[in-house]
Formats: sequence, C-alpha cells, structure tokens
Amino acid sequence: MRKSVESVVLAVVLLGMTVGFLFALPERVRADPTVDYIMVVDAPGGAGSWVASRDYAFGDNDTFWAAGYNTSSGWVQDVPVYWLFTSHGIARGNQVIRVNYTYGSSAKIYTNGYGIAQIRAYYHLSPNNLTNDTGPLRVSVDNVDSVIVRSKQGGAGTWVGPTTYQSGDKDKFYAAAYDSSGNFLGDIVSNWTSTNLSVGYLYSSPSGRNGGCEGSGINGTCYPLINFYASAIGHTYVNATPVGTSITNMTGKLTVTGVGIDYIQIRDAPNDHGQVLGTRTYYEREQDTFYAASYNFTLIYRGDVTGDWTTNDSAVCQVKGYSGNQAHGSSVQLLLVGVGNCTVTVNATTISGVISNTTGTLTVLPRTTLTVDANGGKDYTKIQDAVDAAGDGYTIEVYPAIYYENVVVNKEIEIVGTDRTGVVLDGGGSGTALYLGTDRIVIHNFTILNAGYGVFNDQTNNTRIYHMTIKDYTIGLNNSYTLNAWVAYNLIRDGEIGVVAYKAYDDAIRYNEIAYNTAYGGKGYNAHLRNCFNWNSLHNNGIGYYYDPTTELPPMEFNGNVLIDNDIGVKVESSSAITVTGNSISGGSDGVQFLYSSSEVSYNTISGVLTGIRFHESSSNITYNTIVAVAAGIVGDTGSPRIEGNDITVTSGNAMDLDNLDGAIIQGNNVHGGTIAISNSHVAVLSVLDSNVILTDTTVDSLTLDASSTVEIRHTVRVQAVDANGGGVGGAKVTVRDAQDNLAFSGTTEPDGFTPTFALTTGVQTSVSFTDRNPFSIDVSSGSMQGALKTTVDASRDIVVTMSSSASPWIIAIIAIAMLAAAFLAGALSIERSKYALFLFFLPLYTRLNHDKTLENYNRGRVFQYIDLNPGTHYNAILAALSINNGALVYHLDVLQREGLVTSRQEGMYRRFYPADMQPPPILENGTTESQLRVLKAIQEMPGITQKELSKFLGLKQSTLAYQIDRLTAMGCITSEKQGRTVHYTSKHGGN
Repeated sequence: MRKSVESVVLAVVLLGMTVGFLFALPERVRADPTVDYIMVVDAPGGAGSWVASRDYAFGDNDTFWAAGYNTSSGWVQDVPVYWLFTSHGIARGNQVIRVNYTYGSSAKIYTNGYGIAQIRAYYHLSPNNLTNDTGPLRVSVDNVDSVIVRSKQGGAGTWVGPTTYQSGDKDKFYAAAYDSSGNFLGDIVSNWTSTNLSVGYLYSSPSGRNGGCEGSGINGTCYPLINFYASAIGHTYVNATPVGTSITNMTGKLTVTGVGIDYIQIRDAPNDHGQVLGTRTYYEREQDTFYAASYNFTLIYRGDVTGDWTTNDSAVCQVKGYSGNQAHGSSVQLLLVGVGNCTVTVNATTISGVISNTTGTLTVLPRTTLTVDANGGKDYTKIQDAVDAAGDGYTIEVYPAIYYENVVVNKEIEIVGTDRTGVVLDGGGSGTALYLGTDRIVIHNFTILNAGYGVFNDQTNNTRIYHMTIKDYTIGLNNSYTLNAWVAYNLIRDGEIGVVAYKAYDDAIRYNEIAYNTAYGGKGYNAHLRNCFNWNSLHNNGIGYYYDPTTELPPMEFNGNVLIDNDIGVKVESSSAITVTGNSISGGSDGVQFLYSSSEVSYNTISGVLTGIRFHESSSNITYNTIVAVAAGIVGDTGSPRIEGNDITVTSGNAMDLDNLDGAIIQGNNVHGGTIAISNSHVAVLSVLDSNVILTDTTVDSLTLDASSTVEIRHTVRVQAVDANGGGVGGAKVTVRDAQDNLAFSGTTEPDGFTPTFALTTGVQTSVSFTDRNPFSIDVSSGSMQGALKTTVDASRDIVVTMSSSASPWIIAIIAIAMLAAAFLAGALSIERSKYALFLFFLPLYTRLNHDKTLENYNRGRVFQYIDLNPGTHYNAILAALSINNGALVYHLDVLQREGLVTSRQEGMYRRFYPADMQPPPILENGTTESQLRVLKAIQEMPGITQKELSKFLGLKQSTLAYQIDRLTAMGCITSEKQGRTVHYTSKHGGN
C-alpha cells in the first residue's frame, strides 16, 4: 500500500515538473493556438466586432480586418485573406463598393454607388479553408445632388464638352457626383448611353458590367467609369445617370471626323490586321471581306473608317453592305460572281476632303469540276475521294444518293449538290459529318444528317454555307474562331443546338430557318459579331436564341428575327454586349429573358406569350416595345432598369410586376388601364399613363400621373395578438378597418399569435387628390379575451395588440368613474412625468396579474432590449416604438428596475432609462449632460454644421449624436434648418 502511495506521489511530482518545464519554454518554442474560424471585424488586434451590417452614404469609406480565432483561447491574430464579393452576377459587389486590396489581413472599402453588397473573407488554410461574410453593406445616394461627366477620375480633369475624335480613338469618362453644397463625393456607378451607337459606342471592362470599371477584376478594385470608342464619322452625345437617381449629365457634342487621316488602305482583316489588297486570285462563287484602314503619317493606324465602296465590273465582283443594302461602311462583303478581272475602290469622306484607295487587280478564275455518284457512272463514288483528288479552286459536283461519310475539307474548294433533298451526307450517328478547315470554302445545295456535328467550321475565313438542310444532330453548325463566315438560307432542324458561334468575328447568320432544337436554336458566346442572327426564323426550340459570353465585347446586334413558339424567345445571361431590337416574338413562356444582364431591348413586337419580358438583376433599357401577353407584360426583380415608352396589353394579370428595384426609371408606358405592381423598391422616376399602380413597401422620388391613373400605396404588416404577459395567442380573430371604416383585413392568428403577412392600402393618389386611409382600427378577440388598437401604418412592420379578459361589473364601475375623471387627468397625462407617476400609482393592482420570471416575458424582453440599444431613452419614446399599452409598460419598467437590470432618473420633463451596467452621463447646469455640452459647444463654434460633420468632428456615432441633438432641440438650445437634403444646426444663444 505504501509503495502504491509513493508511486502516486512520484507521478504527481513528475507531472508537475513536466508542466513547469512546458511553461518555462521560451514562447517561440510553444505551439501557437490554431485558427479555428475567422470573422470580418471593424478593428485590428482582436479589438473589433463582426461587421454585421453597415449603412453608408455615397462617398464614405471604411476599413475591415480578418481576425482569426481559436475556439478555446479566442483571438489569435489578424490573418491574410482573399477579399471577395458574395453577390451574384458579374462583379455585382463592385457596383456598390470596391476594395483597395484583393489579398491581405485588412481591406479598405470605398463606395461605388447605390445598392447592397456583402464582402467575403476567404482564408486559405490547408486542409480546411475558412470563410466569413459581412452582413449587408448598404449604400445610399440620397446625398448626391448633381453629376458631371468628367475626363479624369477623382473629380479631376474637366467636363467632357464638345470634343473631336478620329475614327478608332478611345476615351474614358467618369461620372463625378456632388452634394448640394458642390462638394465632390466620388465617381459613381451610372447608367451610360450614347445617342448614336454607330458613331461612338460604350463598353465596360470585363469586371464591371453596366457602369464600367478599371482595376484588378471581379474580386478586386473596380473604379467606376465607361469606355468610349469612336467608330465612324458623325456625332453623338454620351449621357450618365447615377444608379438610384434621376439626375443626369450629358457631354458636349462628340464629333468623329477624318481629321489627321493622311491615307487609307484596303485590307483583308479589321483593326490594321491582315494584308493590303494588291493583286489576288479567286474562284467563282467565293467571297472575301475588305476593311478601310486609315493612317496618319505620324500616328500611324487611326482605325477603320466609313466609306463608299464601288467596283469597276459588277459582273465579276459584287460589293455588298452588311445590311444587304448599298456598300457603305468601314467594311464591305465582296462576292466573286463571274470569271474576269476587277478592282474595288473605297472613298472615305473627311472634313479635309475625300480620301480613296483601290485594290490591285482581282482575278476570278473558272473552276475545274469533279463529279461524285455513289451509284457509279461519275468520277468518284465517295465525296472524300473527290476532295482528296481536288486542287484549290475545284468544284465537286455531287449527284443524288446517300453518302455514309465523315468528310474533311482542307482545300479552297466548292462542294455543291445537284439536288438539295436527293444528295444526303449521313454522318453515321456520331462525330462530324462535314469538317471545314481552310479559307474560302463554298458549301451549298444538299442535306447533312445524323451526326454529332453537322458542320464544324474551324478557324476559317470567308466560308460560305447556303441553301443547305442540316438535321438530326447534336449541334447543327458550329462556327469556331471564324472570320466573316456567311451562313444563309439554310434549314437547320431536329437536334439539340442549331447554330453555335464561338469566338467568331463578324460572321453573318441570316435568312435561316432554325427549328425543333431541344436546347437552343442559336447560341453565341465570346463572339464579336455585326448583324449576326439577323432576319432568321427561329421556331419550336427550347430557347430561340441564347447568349452567355464569359467576357464583355462591343455590342452585338440581334435584329429583325422572327421567333415563334419557342419556350423562351431570347435569353441573355451575364452580359450587356447585345442589343435586342426590331424582332417579332410570339408564343411560349417568356418572350425575352435577361439574367444579370443590362442591355438594350427596344422596338420589339412580342405577342401570344405568357410573359413579354422577364429580367433579374438588370439595368437594361427596356423601351418602345409592343407587348401583348397573357399573364404579365414585364416581370423583373433587382437592378435599376429604364422602362419607357412600351405599349402593353395583358389578358389576365398585371402589365408589370416589379420587385426590389434600385433607382429605376419607369415612364411613358401605356398599359391601357392595366396594373403596374411595384414592391420593395426605390423608384427614381414614375410617370404613368392610363395605369393603376400599386406601390407596396416602395418609395418614389418623382411621381407624375395623368388624369386616368391612380396610385395605391400599400404596406405589408402582421398583427400579433398577445396576452397580458406578452405570450402569443393562437386562433384569435383579427379585424382591421381603415379610417373610413372599410374592412381592410379579417383573419385568425397562428399558434405564435401572428396573422399571415398582409398588405394594407394606406393611401390612394390621383392627379388631383390624395385619400389617406390612416389610422387603422384593429380589434382582436378570443373567447373572453379582447384587445383593440388604433395605429398609423406608414411602413412595413409587426403590430402587437395586447388582449385582456372581459371586465367584471365592479371593474366596469371603476372604468366609468375613471372616464368621468379623464377630463381632469388629460392635462396631467400630456406630461410624460405625470403619466408615468399616475400609472405607477396603480401598479400594485396591476402586478397581481404578473408573477413570471424577469426576462422570460416577451414584451419585457423587448423593453429591456430597446433600452440596451438606446441608453437614455425616455418613457414616451419606448411607448411609441414598441406599441405597448401604458399599464403594461410601467409594470415592465418597474420589474426591470426592481431586479437591477435597468436604472432611471428624472432629467427635466423626461424620465430616462439606462442599462444597469452603464454609468449615465453626469448632469451639469440646467440639467444638461457633459456630452450635450460638447455638442452644443461645437455648434456654437461652427454655426450651420451638419450632423455628419459633427459626427466626424466629435468622434461620436451618428445614433448617439442624433439622441443628443434631439435632447438639445427639446431643451430649446439649438435650432435646425433643412437646406436641400441636409440639415444644418445653429445655437439659439450664439456662443454663450
């Protein structure tokens, strides 16, 4: 036994020595605590709090730190993280805020414009990466009173007045925002428009959809701007409208001229690429495309310029414009129609005169013909054998039969069928039926079917594919890295995707019938296209046309197409580089659908669809469309679109259903007596014609109504029935009536005491009158319990009604006596001090009904939380904020004070309440606190100062400062004057 005890003692001694040794180790030898989780906080060194949410005015900035914590020991260190944005869409967060670093232990944020964003800290820690998100970071632009389009960032440079550019010039514009005093606030994200896109177009950097940006990309700095490209001779104006506002500013006249152009060259590729056109040899039915490149002797290349194109022999060479009309533009399509020689000339008009250039001699040679017939009797029985035997310039003429082949063409040849339906190339169910791998191939007049790819057009220049039937495929035609392909008059049907344009440049896909594709009729991405997908018929496809590039490009036109009975007519995702104009769309669910995209949707005719136009997170210009729909004309949420001049007729539903918009402009739309429903939004401009507008939880900066329009203002609420202890009463009957005694709601409460959320119409506005439906009378009953409340509703909120049991006869007698005495008590009850004392006098009667634990009671917990968040608040303020009846509030305040959770003291006419662990500020002369004297002194020394300026000068939070200003105003120490959107404060007694 003794030995056992000695062993135990020895073990304890050894353990103690080991522990002592460990604690004696130098600190660098001990293992640091691990980082188990991180938080985005507002101060370094473990001193900050999690950034739960922030409200900023435009122009504000802030700094965040990534704090690493151990679950046991707490803060370990500030850790280096990647700073990302969590919102959806291309750089959505960048539209609201930007950061100065993408990687580091801290990041400074700057406001970019109106909206809500969140920041994510991403800590790369093997094997488990850690993340933490801020709460919502809200940026208001209410302080922005004007904007100027300037030539440099940061308020530098000058207003962009009348400016002259040469074709090909580029420029950057900045929307500089100012407050009502003319103080520069910052460059702000805006909606930008050019009045003449053919003369000068605008484009964003890849990381800054709709509003532009420059910096390190999606997850990094993104400074608001727009890029301007001078594309053709003429003039335009550029306009900026900050998102969330209706204020605008326009540049002066931007003129694109030929000044400084000393000579031009005709080249076979755009943007100074390719070769100068000297002599060149072609074969019949080929095509080529020429570009007019301009040059200055000193500055060299100045861009492709617009000119008039002519040929000296149209029987050999035909020149065609991209719109199928006269050959006018910066490029021309050349069709070689006959054997012989010709030249092509371009005349570019500049203010210095006409500058010309002419090609060398273009020779068109006759073709050598080889024939193919699978049945024999011709040169070959297989198409591939003929291709292998042919030389450049040959024609392979194919006779009716089914050819089970996968043909590869790497020569400048023509393949033509003698019968479009009789000549069939069968790909065998997989692979590629026809592969094109060189320039100026001509394919026409036969059928391709049964393949993975019908035609794969791979890195070619000026191929021509026309009068073809392509069907039974996975992808009918794939143009990949092509230049100036011409695809026309084809029938492409019965597959998964009809036509794909991938990183194509200036292809023309027109006059085709594309139908019965399960996924997409046409799909384009990362393609720089002029007049692509024009004048086609797309019908009975899953999506008629789908555009989803991974990078922004100059705007592409989708124009003049007829789309019938597609599930969705046109869908665009994560891009603004497209204009959808002049199309006819009918049948299906959605006519046009824009997701995370901000583009031009104009002058389309949309009919026979469930929904005309649908958008999500978009700042598109949706203008001058004619929509006849079944369920809704325009449906959308999130973004700041401009919806103007549309003509909308809906069979059964709303003309517009809009939600969560930021600074939208909605004006001049004729909905023929229909309804425009807008909810949870901030609308900059609302001007309506013959419309019934329903605004639910929505604010409008500028409202204009015609004589036949009305606006119904609604706010969503819930009513909660509670007993005297604050517990929810389920199954209670709730009736709500407006000021005109109209029934506004009738229903019952759920088990938690809440009704379902419902909307109350609080007012109706016409062009000549406003009808106020406030206040609302709310009656609640359940068995012997009843409650009633009269309240004004001017925002979305919960309304709490306290219920009590029906009174016995002796209580009724007391109430009658109390009513007779009410007139005598009215004066006393108008003073908060008297009201509180009076109800405190009757408190012993009231407390007999309440013996619950201190903070388990729902309403008492609300009272305690309100005081904790608003120290120094007074009785009337609590009463108004929490909608608790007088007796219940006095009772709860008394319990909180008796239990030591709250303290109070009389300060002038108010009794003020403080958390027990907070030392109230000292009361100095005339009942003024030390904090109030600091504020008063600052106002005396700087008369006319604003609350924001006071906050920065005194280092006080705006919420704390607002409380002190309210106190000083109530005491008659200061006065306020509103100037524009800001309030200025002055002492009533000067500097004394």
